[in-house]
Amino acid sequence: MSLRLSEDTWTSLRESGLSESIVAQAGIKDQLTDADTRELFARRKITSGYLIPYADANGKVNGHNRIRVLKRVGSDGGPKYLQPGSSGNHLYIPPGLPKGWAKDPTTPLVITEGEKKTLAAAQVGLICVGVGGVNSWRNRTLKLPKEAQLQEGEGKGGIVVKLDDKVTHMIQEQVAPELLDIEFGNRPVTIVFDSDTNDNPDVQDAAFELAVWLEDRGAEVGQFVLLPYDDGRKCGLDDYLKDEGEEGANDLLDFDLLTFPSPPNVKHWISEELDSARVGRPTQRRVARVALSSLDKWGKRYKDSGGTYYFFDTETKILHPFRMDNLQQLRSSTFGSLLTNDLGIHTADTPTMSRLADLFATREPVATITPHRAVTTRGDVLYYQLSDGRVARVSAESIEFVDNGTDEVLFVPEIVEPVDEDELAGIIAKYERKSPLWLDAIKTVNLEPLPELTLDETQKLLATLFYLSPWLHRWRRLMTPLEVAVAEPNSGKTFLYNLRKGILTGRPDLEGLPDDFRGWVSAVSAAPALWACDNLGGVRSDFWHRLNDELARLITDPNPTVELRQLYTTASVYRVPIQAAFAVTTIKNPFTAPDILQRSLIYHLRAIPSGKRDANWYENQLRDRTLWLAEHLLATQAFFKQVAEKWDDGYLSGFRLVNLEQSLLLMGEALGLDLRSAVAALPKMVSANVAEYDPIVEALVAFVDEWHKPEATIGNVIEWVQMDQERRYVNIKSLDNTILLGRYISAHVYDIEQATGIQIVTKHNQRMLIMPGGGDADEAES
Repeated sequence: MSLRLSEDTWTSLRESGLSESIVAQAGIKDQLTDADTRELFARRKITSGYLIPYADANGKVNGHNRIRVLKRVGSDGGPKYLQPGSSGNHLYIPPGLPKGWAKDPTTPLVITEGEKKTLAAAQVGLICVGVGGVNSWRNRTLKLPKEAQLQEGEGKGGIVVKLDDKVTHMIQEQVAPELLDIEFGNRPVTIVFDSDTNDNPDVQDAAFELAVWLEDRGAEVGQFVLLPYDDGRKCGLDDYLKDEGEEGANDLLDFDLLTFPSPPNVKHWISEELDSARVGRPTQRRVARVALSSLDKWGKRYKDSGGTYYFFDTETKILHPFRMDNLQQLRSSTFGSLLTNDLGIHTADTPTMSRLADLFATREPVATITPHRAVTTRGDVLYYQLSDGRVARVSAESIEFVDNGTDEVLFVPEIVEPVDEDELAGIIAKYERKSPLWLDAIKTVNLEPLPELTLDETQKLLATLFYLSPWLHRWRRLMTPLEVAVAEPNSGKTFLYNLRKGILTGRPDLEGLPDDFRGWVSAVSAAPALWACDNLGGVRSDFWHRLNDELARLITDPNPTVELRQLYTTASVYRVPIQAAFAVTTIKNPFTAPDILQRSLIYHLRAIPSGKRDANWYENQLRDRTLWLAEHLLATQAFFKQVAEKWDDGYLSGFRLVNLEQSLLLMGEALGLDLRSAVAALPKMVSANVAEYDPIVEALVAFVDEWHKPEATIGNVIEWVQMDQERRYVNIKSLDNTILLGRYISAHVYDIEQATGIQIVTKHNQRMLIMPGGGDADEAES
């Protein structure tokens, strides 16, 4: 019997993307010589078709064939593919696959349905195998006992099996033998069935069952879901590759685009599995895997180093934080509600929950992140939290609104009051900058000039700092200073920081200093980018000294964390990351140690005269919060443009805080303000603060004024203090002992030299103080 492929058949094959050479290699012949095949054609009245021979994983023909039916006598009905009834199901492996692919689990594999689609994938270079139908990867045999009674079924026919109550039956299941020749351990496997997975639950259920079998054997399984054409036509893998080409083929192997297949009705399926008589480990594993697959389709998973997990629902824009190690907390969380309402998993299903927790934390794609609050930067990009689900992303090129978690930058919920994106976008589009809003606001308070600066320079410097801190805190390691607002009552200092926090978060509440160090660490680690302490007053001595040391360290630490013991009864410790900048308001500056004074910007406010105080000042300003935010984002974008053009990696700083001076200059330019003289005065300003607030440095300043010799020893300073008739410094312990004073001077050489002009040198093994203009210190010993 001779059957030839018609021209229509060849045209169909070519249009599907198959070349004639591939068809020939696949054994699609124009001659059928097998006697069984000829008999089958005759019995089925087939007049046109072609034979598809099957091979094993090594390319050797294994004797199994299928026939693609093209035409029948008198009718086009009947099955499209035929094969001998007792031959079982086999995996179609196209010719020409690389040698050894089956035993190399690093080789990605695609599994599709149908030989023609398999060949189309192989033609574009994919390692692809096919199943004859979505369920044709396994063989099921029903084994019945002798006592079973068989009778003909009604309606569409079939066989009815009647079993005695004591009789059991068993379905023996085997997979296509070629599957057993493939090594699946850690192999990426992509399942691609036709687009009817979207509306045919049986097809999607088959994809799920295949995925479970593959994953049980160690494969990393993902499903690439094809969509039907706009006119409703079904789309197969060959159609997809014809339309999308090489880029589409690459997408099949990109597991960022894939998810594990789920059964069609997930909640119903899970409920049936968990309600079954026996829920063993395999069931728990399957349910947890299906639940995770559903979550991955609905959103994104994250975890942090502290044991908190996060799930962001991309449809509802809701971020769900939770902990799996605390079922009570999980039960009351929004994520617990999601598991119960959408997946049918309850906290009482403890084994399943435990497996889900393990999968959630270990299965890709899950990102380990450091959660942020309100604002952060990554590279030259600023991210500002508009709401629990949305973020403004600012670069030199654009201001965009994106989902929380974009670029793996995740903000924790309930930190900011939501901002109307449309209103914000409208203001940004039409904004015309005049005087910066912060400069206008600062001009309404009774601000005193900073040391070495005019009032105008002071106002511009402070306003510019408010656009940097905390918005760009730690950008390019930018260290922002501790802000210390020293102010009289009724000066508006609290209102000023109410406005700072109100713009940032929409919540203008400030806080006081906690009672102990642990409480402070908790407050600072949870602060939304800025820890603003209002009315800092008396503090217990031991707490105060530790607080001073920690503030000084955290401001300049490249990776600021605070170390705490897990329990008071153990030696184990954990590190708490600190992301906030720091600010305090106070009636009298309590900081005296040079270490903290060097890292501070201390400014003074006077009381606003009676009759000129606006009790609603910050509330009135916050009514325009969206306008303020728009200007902050636009100022940041303009700043990044200045950075791209003018940033100097070799900038020589006079101030110890990294990149502060250059950032102030460039932000000033972005705002249209000239800060050159103010920034140049920063080192002198810090020296003046150290001299004013550190009593030892204050004494050394007085010593310089009253000592009329070119140099002095530490002993001369002690003698001068003791002979002082006004007894100004006799109560300072370090000024009563040469050893203590020597240690202090050794630890604060830079501060003393900057504040007093003294040069500290060693001559003849003795520490000497060279007075300003008192000689050449270069002659001293090293």
